[in-house]
Amino acid sequence: GFATVDITPELPIRLGGYAVRTEETNTVLTPLYAKAVVLQNNETTNVLVSADNVGVPQSLRDQIYTEIRSTFPNLHTSAFALTCTHTHTSPLLENALPNLFASELPTNQQERLHKYTELFRSKIVNVVQEAAKDLKESVVQVLHGEIGFAANRRLQGGPVDHSVPLVAFYNPATKKLQGGIFTYACHCTTLQSENVVCSDWAGTATKAMEQSHEGATFIATIGCAGDANPSPRGSAELATKYGAELSTMLLTLLNNSNTDAIEAIIDIQSKRADKLLPFSTVRTTEEWKQRATQDGGKGIVAFHATKNLKRLESGEKIPEALPYSVSSWTLKFSSSRTTLLFMQGEVVADYSVRIKSEFGSNCVIPIAYTNGMPCYIPSNRVLDEGGYEAVENMLYYDQPAPFGPGVEQRVMEAVREVVLEVQPTQAVGNMYVGGVTTLLQEILTTQATNIAAAAQLMKNRIKEDGLIYVFGVGGHSFVGSEEFFWRAGGLANVYPIFDMSLGLFAGGEKSTKLERIEGYGDKIIACRRLTEKDVLIITSLYGMNACTIDAALEAKRRGTKLVGISSRKFADNTPRDFPARHSSQKSLHEICDVHIDNCVPKTEGIVSVDNFAQMCGSPSNVLQCSCINWLVSETVRACVVEGVDPPLWMSANLVGGDEKNKAHMEKYKGRIGPL
Repeated sequence: GFATVDITPELPIRLGGYAVRTEETNTVLTPLYAKAVVLQNNETTNVLVSADNVGVPQSLRDQIYTEIRSTFPNLHTSAFALTCTHTHTSPLLENALPNLFASELPTNQQERLHKYTELFRSKIVNVVQEAAKDLKESVVQVLHGEIGFAANRRLQGGPVDHSVPLVAFYNPATKKLQGGIFTYACHCTTLQSENVVCSDWAGTATKAMEQSHEGATFIATIGCAGDANPSPRGSAELATKYGAELSTMLLTLLNNSNTDAIEAIIDIQSKRADKLLPFSTVRTTEEWKQRATQDGGKGIVAFHATKNLKRLESGEKIPEALPYSVSSWTLKFSSSRTTLLFMQGEVVADYSVRIKSEFGSNCVIPIAYTNGMPCYIPSNRVLDEGGYEAVENMLYYDQPAPFGPGVEQRVMEAVREVVLEVQPTQAVGNMYVGGVTTLLQEILTTQATNIAAAAQLMKNRIKEDGLIYVFGVGGHSFVGSEEFFWRAGGLANVYPIFDMSLGLFAGGEKSTKLERIEGYGDKIIACRRLTEKDVLIITSLYGMNACTIDAALEAKRRGTKLVGISSRKFADNTPRDFPARHSSQKSLHEICDVHIDNCVPKTEGIVSVDNFAQMCGSPSNVLQCSCINWLVSETVRACVVEGVDPPLWMSANLVGGDEKNKAHMEKYKGRIGPL
């Protein structure tokens, strides 16, 4: 059953979403609505409500859930989902974004927000009760479309989820459309900071859908849109345009669908998982006092610190971690299943990419902004990069500090618990393979320009019949030299600089100590007598130890063209005075002519195990070798484009391999010592 209720506020009222608004609004551009669907199957009941609001705090969600249980006493918390369209032109609810304005609101404004919050609460309860009265038989079809007006607001060309899944409900006899739930991963911020009430693109889309299907109710939800905005944006006209584009796409999808594929839901399985997401630091009272005086005691940092000092003075403990929950509804059909995945907070797009990569693009529908709005939920990449979604938002959401390392692993662990029906061993495997897949996608989307530049240098050396030198420093970085050398499908003109004392086969402790000694790496490079004509590739997982930097500086002193492959985020997040560093405090990416980021995370491991603090499952060599093989492949392509024949080894286990390799051996054996 479906139901709709008008939740447009009485004016004037203070809007949420933007701190720059300093006054209440007196203007309504479009009404705001809350819409509910109640699903009953056998003995189970599921309730979804989506409201045109910027965010519903968990305390209010829990209060509404308690009241709804008077209608549905057996309604499990995992089967109740209260979400929002996150429109930034809607009233601020009490306890949502508590520090938004970096000051306490005037009493009269607080009273109006309290009145609206109470009205909102009662209307949500009522709309669920009305939907329960509308129960009727339904069959379901899950459709998948795409729309393109969302863009990553942090990184040009960065991750964004353009998919638009639609769960459509039909009368089983007449096939008439009863309603639907659709999801798009984009902020409702088309109007930006205009001080008006408006439902943005989501409201325009649902209105158009309902006008086209009389009697049907369509519910808009928002996916992993934490770092995705409409593009371009800045006007109500654009919000109308985007909503029209979205509704047109969905209506076309419905019109072209095969109604023979409509199925009855056999079962709905609801699950919930709870995790603790540790914060990066626990500040002392003295640290809070220092922050309270920042900017003359004014502004968001000081306001946030003052509130926490008051908590400490009252004997309250500042939390060390955020309790975080995800829940799922798995709709089981006779031949397939679809999972609606409900996630708290402003979840960034990396999660959508990872979830769909891990579980299948059409199997799981992530819906964020649901069952509470504690803060942004950053991925490891976003956390490493910093910025609003990783750091500053925590001030406005009144969280004590940014998250610590490993937040993505813990969130994904919760996701797997509610999505997968697998044994623990398989879950760990999914965590590792899914994590590697996400990091490889990051390499793919960020490193193409650097790969192309390095490939041009290598192509030029091949064209000149020169050699390409490779130095894989110590420890597991040594693998880089091995991956470049004597590799089927790899370049035959590669000269690996093997210093056996740096390899793990000489002893793990010895390898670590040697790569931290200054005055060693430069001697290794000097012995090769490289010149300005040569190309040297240094593969170092982290790009910061003494041997790596000595080797890089010696290559630059000689005028040698230098390519580095290492983790920028690991180096940037390691203190400059860390003992493993070179005395210059430089990192490899700061020295070389071309740098390829292997995107190894600063946590090193990407698998978290319950009740064990340290991360495990290193992706570093998988990522490093992927960069190497992409670089080699691009070099081959660059050669072919210019009509240059790239010298490639062929597997000796293939017919003709020995013959082809013999020619390369005759050409290079006297020039490449390790051959």
